[in-house]
Amino acid sequence: MFSLPNEIIDALEKYIGKEVVLTGLAVRTKAGPAILLKDKQIVFVENLLEWPEKREGKQLMLKGILSKEKIIPDVVIEADGAISQGASGEQLILRDITFMKDCFQLEKQL
Repeated sequence: MFSLPNEIIDALEKYIGKEVVLTGLAVRTKAGPAILLKDKQIVFVENLLEWPEKREGKQLMLKGILSKEKIIPDVVIEADGAISQGASGEQLILRDITFMKDCFQLEKQL
């Protein structure tokens, strides 16, 4: 199982509750739209059922409030040995997004 080094996780933890600008790849997960950061950390995007047209798979820059809470249920092992999908712990979420920009468009403007 892949896990991130503690220093990567800790680097984002200090920004919980603060406004941040994140740049990453717009990905679709079973839990909803998310940004895959360069360090492989996943940050879920609040209040989106799916990415807007032509955004999925693109490098995006988003501005919002970083938070952390449980949005993916824990893994459950049934009496018969069946294992449900899930994730342990809390997940990072970007809330109150005020800015979304395609990085390719941003580079063209610079």
